[in-house]
Amino acid sequence: MKRIVISRNNLPVRLPMPLTISLGLLLDRLDAPGWVWGVAGTAMAIIWISAIILLASEEEKEVLK
Repeated sequence: MKRIVISRNNLPVRLPMPLTISLGLLLDRLDAPGWVWGVAGTAMAIIWISAIILLASEEEKEVLK
């Protein structure tokens, strides 16, 4: 079953790019150990995969013009 969402023409893209960049910069600033980078990378991979699956399984609907 597809979710009905507002068209991309009416809303900005909902990909987690700002979160990914911010997390990378934060970990670099805190000089995080390698295992923290691994955990954060795995979490971000799961978030990206779920975001792409959600984008692929939604149906767009136009807002009143």
